[in-house]
Parts: sequence; C-alpha cells; structure tokens
Amino acid sequence: MQVVAPSGEEPVDVRSWRREDAVADVARLDAYAAREVLHHPATSTAPSADRDAALNAVITAAGLGAGVLPAGHRQSLSHAVALAETELGHLLQDDKAAPDNPPEEVPQPT
Repeated sequence: MQVVAPSGEEPVDVRSWRREDAVADVARLDAYAAREVLHHPATSTAPSADRDAALNAVITAAGLGAGVLPAGHRQSLSHAVALAETELGHLLQDDKAAPDNPPEEVPQPT
C-alpha cells in the first residue's frame, strides 16, 4: 500500500515502516519520551545511528541529564517565581483586572 508523503516526497510503502521508527518519530516531540525510547529494550535491539542522534539531540536541547542547577541560578529562578506569584496575586485581587477592564500591559525592556 502506497501513501503520499508530505512535501512532495516519494510515496512510501506503509508496510516498510518499522514500529521502532514510528515511536521514535513521535518521541522527537517530547524529551522524556525520547529518553524512554532510547533506553527501552525493544528499540535498543535495532539501533539506528540517525534515530539515536535525533533523540539525543531532543534530550540535550531540553536539558535532561544536565545535572543540578547551580545555586546562583536556582536562587535567581526561585526569586523570579516568587515575584511572579506575588504579582499574579495582586492582579487577581485588583478590581482593575476585571474581565471588562484588563490590566495595562507592563512595558518590557528591550
């Protein structure tokens, strides 16, 4: 059975698709899924350098396995989250933030 591939590529025989490749294609959208696919016994029996490189790239880009966030960065992140939580609380309690009167946009630094 032939199907038309996107972007005008050559038709592909669906029967030739391997389950492992299909799973890997979907896993490229999610770093956690990519990591699971790389370490799953079913996909490790049929390794593919291209597939493994693509999945490793997804994992690396997401920062999985990068280790612990340095203390200074963790402190900055925690401070930013606390500030955002406080500001969101103010907006939710502020009468000006009613649906018919949204808050004014805060200018962002350029």
